[in-house]
Amino acid sequence: MDSSRLFSRDLALRAARGDPGAQSDLEIRLTPIIRARVRARMIRHGKTQVGTWDECDIAQEVWMTLMKEEGQQLVAYDPSRGSLEGYVSMISERILGNLWQKVQALKRSADREPSTENIATVPSDGPTPAELAEARDSARALLTYLRRELPPKGQAVLAYLYEDELGVDEVAKIMGVKRQVVYNWNHKIRSMAARFLDAQ
Repeated sequence: MDSSRLFSRDLALRAARGDPGAQSDLEIRLTPIIRARVRARMIRHGKTQVGTWDECDIAQEVWMTLMKEEGQQLVAYDPSRGSLEGYVSMISERILGNLWQKVQALKRSADREPSTENIATVPSDGPTPAELAEARDSARALLTYLRRELPPKGQAVLAYLYEDELGVDEVAKIMGVKRQVVYNWNHKIRSMAARFLDAQ
């Protein structure tokens, strides 16, 4: 078997186990592949960004997805079936497809949600005032939970990203950290939020 593929497999395994050097090397190597897939999909859909995310943000989300759950998607790489780059390109497309579906579902949900100004005219099959109130209560409960459970730096990222609605670059500059630090905190916040909502 091609020795370069075996090296790639070893690098992927070390990165999945949490080796910082391997993770950094792998990210440098794979980011252009991921961004190319992101760019191609955005062009295909005529988008310059998805929601508040630009190409960089989406590529970072794909990378974080590859690394989550102890990098199980990276660990699944089989060098006998092709290059690591080809494998990651295929996985990235799958991740992007799932992300697009979620975004579209959220957009459809937002489009259907009536404004509070017209609450008296909500059709019978739409959310009731009680359901809307419950959704607001759930959002408040989630925010309270995150503020309580996150350490100070995580609370700062939460406030900057989700309350002040600042971009990743702005948050990184304000906090004096690299973009990757903000992305890592954002990933942790989203994971905590998902677990909290699943438990409701």
